[in-house]
Amino acid sequence: MDAQGKVKENARLDRVAFLDNLKWFVIILVVLMHLNVTYSGNGLWYYREQASYGPFSGLLFGLYGSLTQAYFMGLLFFISGYFSPDSLERKGPARFIRSRLIRLGVPMLAYVAIVHPLTIWTAGLADSAAPDMAGWYVDYIASLDFLLSLGPLWFLMVLLILSIAYAVWQEAVGEPGTAVRPRTPFVATHRSVAAVAVLIAVLAFLVRVVQPGGIQLFKTVPGNFMQVGFFASYVVMFAVGILCRTHDVLDGVGYRFGMRWFKWTLILGIPIWFLGIPASAIVAESHGAVPDIGAFFGGFRWQSAFYATWEAFFCVGVSLGLVVLFREIQRARQTDALPDAELVRRLRLPSADHRRRRPSRAERSGAAAPQNVRHGRRVGAALLRRQPCLAQGSCREAVFLVTGELTVMNAVQLPSGYSMKSAAWGQGARYRPFALFGPRSCACAQDDSLYI
Repeated sequence: MDAQGKVKENARLDRVAFLDNLKWFVIILVVLMHLNVTYSGNGLWYYREQASYGPFSGLLFGLYGSLTQAYFMGLLFFISGYFSPDSLERKGPARFIRSRLIRLGVPMLAYVAIVHPLTIWTAGLADSAAPDMAGWYVDYIASLDFLLSLGPLWFLMVLLILSIAYAVWQEAVGEPGTAVRPRTPFVATHRSVAAVAVLIAVLAFLVRVVQPGGIQLFKTVPGNFMQVGFFASYVVMFAVGILCRTHDVLDGVGYRFGMRWFKWTLILGIPIWFLGIPASAIVAESHGAVPDIGAFFGGFRWQSAFYATWEAFFCVGVSLGLVVLFREIQRARQTDALPDAELVRRLRLPSADHRRRRPSRAERSGAAAPQNVRHGRRVGAALLRRQPCLAQGSCREAVFLVTGELTVMNAVQLPSGYSMKSAAWGQGARYRPFALFGPRSCACAQDDSLYI
């Protein structure tokens, strides 16, 4: 790879580094989820404690399990889908499928041949009912149960199937070399985000009429934890990840747009959950009936439709919020690492191009911040944080000007107690992309390097 290619590759890796960080965050949630299953007994796992707990502990176990289950695996499939187009275009269909078979298939074979048998035997020891290892292993292989005894690695099998299906689809209907290059620009709107949630809700409800959530596909196979009732969000989120990469959707999603979905999903989603399962259980017990919690996870019933809808919107809202949150954290770290001169230079870059660019529909509606505003806000914030007067408390006012759209941003995060004024300069005026105003004794007012 030549020098220019390495620069482009490093830039691409910087742009998606936040997804790697997000992936590790979700993996931590996966570990905590399995601990939740172990100690609560709610869910499928090799070993579950038999200890009893009170109503409050049960409520906390159920709350964490429901909230996490709603989005964490769907988010992992989204991340996997996002990275798939680059790999497919770089390797081609044949190499792409072969690499997936090796990277995903080999760990699955190792798990079913070694890890799963040892886990079953260890769990048997804990229950004081350890089977004869040699005899059990022979029966395990002869019965072909090992083909489905994937334990937590069912994720790899589903991901392998989806990856192969995507490669076949792209080869059949796509044009060569278009797996990554955007064909039609697309900006996420509230309507499109809601449409994804509705699609997941409808598919989940229909699947759970036949296969309820929380029940494995093949009950007789030990170590088979595949719960098809939850697969609707996995498939849709994988496809959404592919579309977000091929149409560069993530770069156009505004931070406020994503955090608005995140905030309202948590504000409304958690109380709505309490109005569902816990409230129905309380009402049933007050009438002397046994609570039918299973009605929320399957069947052609209003409870199942209610839970599928809640779960779908919680999945989409939290996933969108976490993506933009981790993206902005990564961008802030990269920007803060730049020297002052480079920050000032970058602040000037968008002005000429974006004076000639008409705002998109999403930018006019507020779904996405204008590109120069997003750029200027991030760079300007980094410069503001470096001014010693902010830390010393001598400067109480700051004005942040962004050229190009004749728009003045006042959304830079300042320390508590600081105010920010806004002003607009007329057409044809001499622009100062960045200006700080404070008392004459303030250090930032005397810093000529910030005035361009």
